[in-house]
Amino acid sequence: MHTNIVAIVQMQSKSKMSCLDLFLLLRSKNQKRTSKNIVENALSLNLIMKIRRTDTASHWRLRSARKFTNDLNAAANNGAPEPFSGDNEDIVCAKSLFGGDAKGLQTSLGNTRTAVLDGTKVTFELSEEVTQKPSTGREERLKKSFTNANAIQSNWDLRARLFLMRFGAVKLTCAYLAVFATLTSIFAGLFMLHADKCCGDPLLNFGHNLAFSVQTATTIGYGTYSPVGVYQDFLVVIISVLFLVLNTVYGGLLFLQFITPICKIQFSNIITYSNIHGLPCLEIRVGNCDGTSNTLIGLEASLDMSTFLSYNDEMGVQRSLGHTEALKLMSDKRHALQGMWTVRHVVDEHSPLFGLRLDEHPGTEIVQLELRITGTQGSTGLPVAAQVAYQTEDVVIGHRFLDQITWDEGSQELCCDFSKTDITEPAPVWYPCPRTKPIRFKEEKIIQGV
Repeated sequence: MHTNIVAIVQMQSKSKMSCLDLFLLLRSKNQKRTSKNIVENALSLNLIMKIRRTDTASHWRLRSARKFTNDLNAAANNGAPEPFSGDNEDIVCAKSLFGGDAKGLQTSLGNTRTAVLDGTKVTFELSEEVTQKPSTGREERLKKSFTNANAIQSNWDLRARLFLMRFGAVKLTCAYLAVFATLTSIFAGLFMLHADKCCGDPLLNFGHNLAFSVQTATTIGYGTYSPVGVYQDFLVVIISVLFLVLNTVYGGLLFLQFITPICKIQFSNIITYSNIHGLPCLEIRVGNCDGTSNTLIGLEASLDMSTFLSYNDEMGVQRSLGHTEALKLMSDKRHALQGMWTVRHVVDEHSPLFGLRLDEHPGTEIVQLELRITGTQGSTGLPVAAQVAYQTEDVVIGHRFLDQITWDEGSQELCCDFSKTDITEPAPVWYPCPRTKPIRFKEEKIIQGV
């Protein structure tokens, strides 16, 4: 078994095989053996954990490797999992680590806690104001253009409909009136080109021809004017058909604007990172700006983390893998929303962010944090949705939101001040200390450990 592992390590070194590929190779070589033999012979459990750290492999892949080793230990011991055999005991309970129910633990600023996470020693320090609000706005940094090249797009009529659906009711009406005025003026000019004008009277001016065009386009038909001549009859047919289509499109789009449920949801421009009940927690504020006039009911929230993970393929070429992972929320449902809702994600041992610094690898591979809110408009019973994206620069570490809700005992009124949505104050948070140097393991130590 030692010979096999040495050969695999040498092969990984020569071919620049990624640690993820090495992990799968070790697993495939042992998949035909019993679980007990894997645990007894490989000790590849410890080997995999250390080799993965040689190329600073992703925290999430480390979690996957750890889960695999625990499964092997459980199978080898008839369902009783063994503790991870590292240099120190692997502490996995955030509540015990940061105080929780423990007695006699100090929680003053500068105090530290040390744990072994995924085979690596991590030191947490109770700190405040680790980062500050970004100097540039979130929407400005996230503004990007996107183009599909060589794609078979939808027909032009569908693209035209999608384009028109972007307009609101006011803009749509203004555009309709502008097009209406332009077309009727053009047809009035065409009538003026004929000697008999629109109605067989050479004395009719532009105003009379414009009035006739408007009456024909709107199908009013007072009877004062009537077309005389083949040329005039032809233009009347064109006007009737053209404005029939235009009025139908405008009426349909306007009707769609009125039946489509809308809501004005305001998100905080930052994410705060502070302790809640002694545990580090991400917080995002979500508010219903319309309040009781447009109550939202049956709301659900989901928070996702998008990353780009780097790896080497079989040929040693570095590639990237897009990955999206859900971050579990403390409470992802709400009965109704009239004011503000604070959405929280606890960074405990179940979170992929646990023990991770956002300014160090693999935290720097986080592309976005996306929050999505879905619910039902109370007045129509139709579904509504809103979403927002954040970058790691928007996470303000060591801060928490100020309370924005006040209660007036005299008037029995609850007031939510939306001007305080992004106002924060310093707050303690358990945050990993920066690494003084990259974590490296020599091959001799790896093989010796086996």
